[in-house]
Amino acid sequence: MKVTSKCLVLAQRPTGPSVIIGEHLILETATIDLEASLKDKMFIVKTLEVSIDPYLSALLRVPTFPAAYKMNEVITGYSIGVIVRSNHPDFKINDYVYGLGKFAEYAVYDDTSAKAHGLLVRKVSAGLPFSRYVGAMGMAGLTAYSGLQLAELKSGETLFVSAATGAVGQVVGQVAKIKGLRVIGSAGSQAKIDLLHQFGFDGAINYKTDDMDTKLAELCPDGIDVYYDNVSGEILDSALAKMNRFGRIICCGNMSLFSGPPVMKNLLSIVTKSLTIRGFVTYDYEHLDGPLVEELTQYLLDGRMKYSEDIRQGIESFPKALEDLLAGNTSGKVIIHLNNL
Repeated sequence: MKVTSKCLVLAQRPTGPSVIIGEHLILETATIDLEASLKDKMFIVKTLEVSIDPYLSALLRVPTFPAAYKMNEVITGYSIGVIVRSNHPDFKINDYVYGLGKFAEYAVYDDTSAKAHGLLVRKVSAGLPFSRYVGAMGMAGLTAYSGLQLAELKSGETLFVSAATGAVGQVVGQVAKIKGLRVIGSAGSQAKIDLLHQFGFDGAINYKTDDMDTKLAELCPDGIDVYYDNVSGEILDSALAKMNRFGRIICCGNMSLFSGPPVMKNLLSIVTKSLTIRGFVTYDYEHLDGPLVEELTQYLLDGRMKYSEDIRQGIESFPKALEDLLAGNTSGKVIIHLNNL
């Protein structure tokens, strides 16, 4: 049986806000014969879901960025797929694979490329959709889980998380609640505020309509012990003013910098309050992948955790999905669905 497979190839680095298929990305189509013989240690993956994350913008635009996309090559994204053909002893037909896969409906790998893409066999639960494995239990979930390990959470503390309905933020807030913390989140629309209440957050701030300093004072009367920072900028500055002594700030992202440099007034709080600020790179904590999947699978199956997703259809939806994500016009984890099982 032969299948037609579309993929996205980088043709030109974008310099403006938009990514355009036919200019920056070329949509290529190939025919893959699923019955042809494969060389030793080769296998074919049918891609099911692909994660859309802010860092993809840097991979497209900045050639010096670590692991930046190379010209005239297929771009990549964290994905889950199913093996449909294999001549590899470690990757068998019907195995599910997760990793930094090719942005293609079907992808062919050999042993070298499988290692380069970090592909691994992923056990999946019958009670969860495949999209969860590129969201709550994908890189976003690992980012949230790793940062919370670094934060050294203590029951009874107050945690504030920005971009709280995003792929990372919603995991941060709900895991912290399960661990016994009081959780406040910020988001940018009433619909997102309503979602945070559905997640069980103790309070929510609309950073577009509320005065951040006033609302933090109202919702965190005993101060903030842990701030999980997904945006930097003015929200970080407001959080600094409300941090308790010896508080911990986990720096995960700086989405606000897409709209210009921040104005920081409260940096002295780092000194006067003896704060710990910790940045991290998720790749350094891949050893936590197993514990993450085990713990969050249980939370999702027993209902203690909910996970909101914004699923787009088809490979052609990539530019708009990324643009919406960077502009804050999404709610939940942004995922592109490429194939049904």
